[in-house]
Amino acid sequence: MKSEVKTQKAKEASARDSAGLARTPRSETRISLAVFFCFLSLCLCLSCGGGGEQKVSPEMARDELMLRGYTFDEGVFLESAKDGDVVAVKLFLAAGMSSEVRNADGETPLLLAARNDHANAERALLESGADPNARDKKNVTPLMRAVLGGSSEALKTILEFKPDVNAQQNDGSTALMYAVAKNRPEVVDELLAAGADINRSDTTVGTALTWAAYYGNDELVALLLDKGADPNVQNMVGGTPLMVAASKGSTGIVRLLLERGADAGAKDKEGKTALKWAQQSGRQQVSKMLQDAAASKRTGGQ
Repeated sequence: MKSEVKTQKAKEASARDSAGLARTPRSETRISLAVFFCFLSLCLCLSCGGGGEQKVSPEMARDELMLRGYTFDEGVFLESAKDGDVVAVKLFLAAGMSSEVRNADGETPLLLAARNDHANAERALLESGADPNARDKKNVTPLMRAVLGGSSEALKTILEFKPDVNAQQNDGSTALMYAVAKNRPEVVDELLAAGADINRSDTTVGTALTWAAYYGNDELVALLLDKGADPNVQNMVGGTPLMVAASKGSTGIVRLLLERGADAGAKDKEGKTALKWAQQSGRQQVSKMLQDAAASKRTGGQ
Protein backbone atom coordinates (compact mmCIF):
# COMPACT_ATOMS: atom_id res chain seq x y z
CA MET A 1 0.00 0.00 0.00
CA LYS A 2 2.78 2.46 0.96
CA SER A 3 4.65 1.67 -2.23
CA GLU A 4 1.53 2.44 -4.27
CA VAL A 5 1.14 5.85 -2.53
CA LYS A 6 4.83 6.69 -3.22
CA THR A 7 4.43 5.66 -6.85
CA GLN A 8 1.33 7.86 -7.21
CA LYS A 9 3.12 10.88 -5.66
CA ALA A 10 6.08 10.38 -7.96
CA LYS A 11 3.75 10.37 -10.98
CA GLU A 12 2.03 13.57 -9.79
CA ALA A 13 5.37 15.27 -9.27
CA SER A 14 6.49 14.20 -12.71
CA ALA A 15 3.30 15.58 -14.20
CA ARG A 16 3.77 18.91 -12.44
CA ASP A 17 7.37 19.10 -13.66
CA SER A 18 6.23 18.39 -17.22
CA ALA A 19 3.61 21.12 -16.99
CA GLY A 20 6.16 23.62 -15.60
CA LEU A 21 4.45 23.77 -12.19
CA ALA A 22 7.39 22.64 -10.12
CA ARG A 23 9.76 25.49 -9.01
CA THR A 24 12.89 23.80 -7.81
CA PRO A 25 16.03 25.84 -6.99
CA ARG A 26 17.61 24.58 -10.20
CA SER A 27 14.64 25.65 -12.36
CA GLU A 28 14.54 29.07 -10.63
CA THR A 29 18.22 29.50 -11.49
CA ARG A 30 17.53 28.60 -15.12
CA ILE A 31 14.73 31.18 -15.31
CA SER A 32 16.89 33.90 -13.72
CA LEU A 33 19.73 33.17 -16.11
CA ALA A 34 17.35 33.28 -19.05
CA VAL A 35 16.09 36.72 -18.00
CA PHE A 36 19.65 37.91 -17.42
CA PHE A 37 20.92 36.76 -20.79
CA CYS A 38 17.88 38.20 -22.52
CA PHE A 39 18.59 41.57 -20.90
CA LEU A 40 22.31 41.26 -21.64
CA SER A 41 21.53 40.55 -25.29
CA LEU A 42 19.42 43.69 -25.48
CA CYS A 43 22.15 45.78 -23.85
CA LEU A 44 24.73 44.46 -26.31
CA CYS A 45 22.36 45.20 -29.16
CA LEU A 46 21.94 48.78 -27.96
CA SER A 47 25.63 49.23 -27.26
CA CYS A 48 26.82 48.23 -30.72
CA GLY A 49 27.09 50.76 -33.51
CA GLY A 50 26.59 50.65 -37.23
CA GLY A 51 23.77 50.06 -39.64
CA GLY A 52 23.19 46.47 -38.53
CA GLU A 53 21.75 47.49 -35.17
CA GLN A 54 18.50 45.72 -34.38
CA LYS A 55 15.29 47.62 -33.78
CA VAL A 56 13.92 47.67 -30.25
CA SER A 57 10.20 48.27 -29.86
CA PRO A 58 9.08 51.20 -27.69
CA GLU A 59 7.36 48.79 -25.31
CA MET A 60 10.47 46.65 -24.86
CA ALA A 61 12.62 49.76 -24.40
CA ARG A 62 10.34 51.09 -21.68
CA ASP A 63 10.33 47.72 -19.94
CA GLU A 64 14.13 47.62 -19.99
CA LEU A 65 14.32 51.17 -18.63
CA MET A 66 12.09 50.11 -15.76
CA LEU A 67 14.24 47.03 -15.09
CA ARG A 68 17.31 49.27 -14.96
CA GLY A 69 15.60 51.56 -12.48
CA TYR A 70 15.02 54.48 -14.86
CA THR A 71 11.80 56.49 -14.97
CA PHE A 72 10.63 57.43 -18.46
CA ASP A 73 11.18 61.10 -17.76
CA GLU A 74 12.86 63.97 -19.64
CA GLY A 75 15.04 64.89 -16.69
CA VAL A 76 16.33 61.33 -16.34
CA PHE A 77 17.05 61.21 -20.07
CA LEU A 78 19.04 64.44 -19.85
CA GLU A 79 21.05 63.10 -16.92
CA SER A 80 21.77 59.91 -18.85
CA ALA A 81 23.17 61.97 -21.73
CA LYS A 82 25.18 64.10 -19.31
CA ASP A 83 26.65 60.92 -17.76
CA GLY A 84 27.39 59.35 -21.14
CA ASP A 85 25.18 56.33 -20.44
CA VAL A 86 24.90 55.18 -24.06
CA VAL A 87 22.61 52.19 -23.40
CA ALA A 88 20.18 54.34 -21.42
CA VAL A 89 20.28 57.07 -24.07
CA LYS A 90 19.44 54.53 -26.79
CA LEU A 91 16.69 53.01 -24.67
CA PHE A 92 15.07 56.41 -24.10
CA LEU A 93 15.22 57.17 -27.81
CA ALA A 94 13.84 53.74 -28.72
CA ALA A 95 11.06 54.24 -26.18
CA GLY A 96 9.96 57.38 -28.00
CA MET A 97 11.68 60.19 -26.09
CA SER A 98 12.49 63.24 -28.23
CA SER A 99 16.18 64.00 -28.72
CA GLU A 100 15.40 67.72 -28.45
CA VAL A 101 14.14 67.92 -24.86
CA ARG A 102 15.84 70.68 -22.84
CA ASN A 103 16.83 71.52 -19.29
CA ALA A 104 16.39 74.88 -17.57
CA ASP A 105 19.48 76.26 -19.35
CA GLY A 106 18.15 75.27 -22.74
CA GLU A 107 20.59 72.39 -23.13
CA THR A 108 19.59 69.37 -25.20
CA PRO A 109 20.95 65.85 -24.54
CA LEU A 110 23.49 66.43 -27.33
CA LEU A 111 24.73 69.65 -25.75
CA LEU A 112 25.13 67.86 -22.43
CA ALA A 113 26.96 64.93 -24.00
CA ALA A 114 29.29 67.33 -25.83
CA ARG A 115 29.89 69.44 -22.73
CA ASN A 116 30.94 66.35 -20.80
CA ASP A 117 33.03 64.78 -23.57
CA HIS A 118 30.91 61.69 -24.32
CA ALA A 119 31.59 60.91 -27.97
CA ASN A 120 29.60 57.65 -28.02
CA ALA A 121 26.53 59.34 -26.55
CA GLU A 122 26.93 62.14 -29.09
CA ARG A 123 26.94 59.62 -31.92
CA ALA A 124 23.87 57.80 -30.58
CA LEU A 125 21.97 61.07 -30.42
CA LEU A 126 23.14 62.37 -33.80
CA GLU A 127 22.34 59.09 -35.53
CA SER A 128 18.84 59.31 -34.09
CA GLY A 129 18.38 62.73 -35.70
CA ALA A 130 19.45 65.12 -32.93
CA ASP A 131 20.04 68.67 -34.19
CA PRO A 132 23.83 69.28 -34.45
CA ASN A 133 23.12 73.03 -34.36
CA ALA A 134 20.93 73.06 -31.23
CA ARG A 135 21.64 76.10 -29.05
CA ASP A 136 21.27 76.69 -25.35
CA LYS A 137 20.08 80.01 -23.89
CA LYS A 138 23.50 81.58 -24.52
CA ASN A 139 23.47 80.34 -28.12
CA VAL A 140 26.27 77.87 -27.42
CA THR A 141 26.25 74.92 -29.84
CA PRO A 142 27.41 71.30 -29.44
CA LEU A 143 30.43 72.09 -31.65
CA MET A 144 31.44 74.94 -29.36
CA ARG A 145 31.12 72.65 -26.35
CA ALA A 146 33.29 70.01 -28.00
CA VAL A 147 35.94 72.60 -28.83
CA LEU A 148 35.94 74.04 -25.32
CA GLY A 149 36.27 70.78 -23.43
CA GLY A 150 35.95 67.74 -25.64
CA SER A 151 38.40 65.18 -26.92
CA SER A 152 39.43 64.93 -30.55
CA GLU A 153 36.96 62.05 -30.94
CA ALA A 154 34.07 64.10 -29.57
CA LEU A 155 34.89 66.95 -31.92
CA LYS A 156 35.26 64.72 -34.98
CA THR A 157 31.94 63.03 -34.17
CA ILE A 158 30.07 66.32 -34.30
CA LEU A 159 31.92 67.56 -37.38
CA GLU A 160 30.93 64.34 -39.15
CA PHE A 161 27.30 65.49 -39.00
CA LYS A 162 28.02 68.83 -40.72
CA PRO A 163 27.19 71.45 -38.08
CA ASP A 164 27.32 75.19 -38.77
CA VAL A 165 30.99 75.87 -38.03
CA ASN A 166 30.39 79.62 -38.17
CA ALA A 167 27.58 79.74 -35.61
CA GLN A 168 28.02 82.61 -33.16
CA GLN A 169 27.32 82.81 -29.46
CA ASN A 170 25.51 85.82 -27.97
CA ASP A 171 28.72 87.88 -28.02
CA GLY A 172 29.52 86.82 -31.56
CA SER A 173 32.26 84.37 -30.61
CA THR A 174 32.70 81.21 -32.67
CA ALA A 175 34.11 77.72 -32.29
CA LEU A 176 37.28 78.87 -34.07
CA MET A 177 37.84 81.59 -31.48
CA TYR A 178 37.35 79.05 -28.69
CA ALA A 179 39.95 76.79 -30.31
CA VAL A 180 42.37 79.72 -30.14
CA ALA A 181 41.45 80.47 -26.53
CA LYS A 182 42.06 76.83 -25.58
CA ASN A 183 45.34 76.73 -27.56
CA ARG A 184 44.25 73.86 -29.78
CA PRO A 185 46.09 74.37 -33.10
CA GLU A 186 44.97 70.98 -34.42
CA VAL A 187 41.34 71.99 -33.84
CA VAL A 188 41.97 75.32 -35.59
CA ASP A 189 43.13 73.30 -38.61
CA GLU A 190 40.08 71.02 -38.50
CA LEU A 191 37.62 73.89 -38.22
CA LEU A 192 39.21 75.80 -41.08
CA ALA A 193 39.15 72.64 -43.20
CA ALA A 194 35.43 72.34 -42.37
CA GLY A 195 34.76 75.88 -43.63
CA ALA A 196 35.20 78.16 -40.62
CA ASP A 197 35.37 81.86 -41.57
CA ILE A 198 38.85 82.92 -40.50
CA ASN A 199 38.02 86.65 -40.57
CA ARG A 200 34.67 86.59 -38.76
CA SER A 201 34.65 88.99 -35.82
CA ASP A 202 32.84 88.95 -32.48
CA THR A 203 31.52 91.97 -30.56
CA THR A 204 34.27 92.14 -27.95
CA VAL A 205 37.75 91.02 -29.05
CA GLY A 206 37.67 90.71 -32.82
CA THR A 207 38.73 87.95 -35.21
CA ALA A 208 40.42 84.68 -34.30
CA LEU A 209 43.73 86.39 -35.12
CA THR A 210 42.96 89.15 -32.63
CA TRP A 211 42.13 86.47 -30.06
CA ALA A 212 45.52 84.85 -30.70
CA ALA A 213 47.22 88.23 -30.24
CA TYR A 214 45.22 88.82 -27.05
CA TYR A 215 46.43 85.50 -25.61
CA GLY A 216 50.00 86.17 -26.75
CA ASN A 217 50.09 82.95 -28.76
CA ASP A 218 52.86 83.33 -31.36
CA GLU A 219 52.24 79.85 -32.81
CA LEU A 220 48.56 80.45 -33.48
CA VAL A 221 49.18 83.94 -34.85
CA ALA A 222 51.60 82.42 -37.37
CA LEU A 223 49.19 79.56 -38.18
CA LEU A 224 46.25 81.88 -38.80
CA LEU A 225 48.33 84.22 -40.95
CA ASP A 226 49.53 81.22 -42.96
CA LYS A 227 45.89 80.20 -43.44
CA GLY A 228 44.95 83.60 -44.82
CA ALA A 229 43.87 85.68 -41.82
CA ASP A 230 43.66 89.42 -42.57
CA PRO A 231 45.88 91.29 -40.06
CA ASN A 232 43.98 94.55 -40.57
CA VAL A 233 40.41 93.56 -39.68
CA GLN A 234 39.16 95.96 -37.00
CA ASN A 235 36.89 95.02 -34.12
CA MET A 236 33.83 96.90 -32.86
CA VAL A 237 35.96 99.71 -31.39
CA GLY A 238 38.40 99.83 -34.28
CA GLY A 239 41.10 97.75 -32.63
CA THR A 240 43.39 95.52 -34.69
CA PRO A 241 45.55 92.50 -33.84
CA LEU A 242 48.60 94.79 -33.97
CA MET A 243 47.13 97.20 -31.42
CA VAL A 244 46.31 94.33 -29.09
CA ALA A 245 49.80 92.82 -29.42
CA ALA A 246 51.41 96.25 -28.95
CA SER A 247 49.45 96.96 -25.77
CA LYS A 248 50.58 93.63 -24.36
CA GLY A 249 54.21 94.04 -25.31
CA SER A 250 54.28 90.90 -27.47
CA THR A 251 57.38 91.71 -29.51
CA GLY A 252 57.36 88.46 -31.52
CA ILE A 253 53.74 88.87 -32.55
CA VAL A 254 54.19 92.56 -33.39
CA ARG A 255 57.18 91.72 -35.59
CA LEU A 256 55.28 88.92 -37.32
CA LEU A 257 52.21 91.06 -37.94
CA LEU A 258 54.32 93.87 -39.39
CA GLU A 259 56.07 91.39 -41.69
CA ARG A 260 52.69 90.11 -42.87
CA GLY A 261 51.29 93.52 -43.78
CA ALA A 262 49.70 94.87 -40.60
CA ASP A 263 49.03 98.61 -40.92
CA ALA A 264 50.93 100.36 -38.13
CA GLY A 265 49.17 103.61 -38.98
CA ALA A 266 45.61 102.30 -38.49
CA LYS A 267 43.58 104.13 -35.84
CA ASP A 268 40.82 102.87 -33.57
CA LYS A 269 37.63 104.83 -32.85
CA GLU A 270 39.49 106.91 -30.25
CA GLY A 271 42.16 107.82 -32.77
CA LYS A 272 44.86 105.65 -31.19
CA THR A 273 47.45 103.78 -33.23
CA ALA A 274 49.38 100.67 -32.22
CA LEU A 275 52.29 102.92 -31.24
CA LYS A 276 50.04 104.98 -28.96
CA TRP A 277 48.78 101.79 -27.30
CA ALA A 278 52.35 100.58 -26.76
CA GLN A 279 53.42 103.92 -25.27
CA GLN A 280 50.41 104.11 -22.95
CA SER A 281 51.14 100.58 -21.76
CA GLY A 282 54.83 101.27 -21.15
CA ARG A 283 56.00 98.83 -23.83
CA GLN A 284 59.29 100.48 -24.76
CA GLN A 285 60.68 97.70 -26.93
CA VAL A 286 57.48 97.44 -28.94
CA SER A 287 57.30 101.23 -29.20
CA LYS A 288 60.78 101.30 -30.75
CA MET A 289 59.85 98.50 -33.18
CA LEU A 290 56.80 100.44 -34.33
CA GLN A 291 58.74 103.70 -34.64
CA ASP A 292 61.40 101.94 -36.70
CA ALA A 293 58.72 100.40 -38.89
CA ALA A 294 57.13 103.81 -39.47
CA ALA A 295 60.49 105.36 -40.30
CA SER A 296 61.28 102.53 -42.71
CA LYS A 297 57.93 103.03 -44.42
CA ARG A 298 58.59 106.76 -44.83
CA THR A 299 61.94 106.13 -46.44
CA GLY A 300 60.60 103.42 -48.68
CA GLY A 301 62.14 100.56 -46.71
CA GLN A 302 65.70 101.70 -47.26
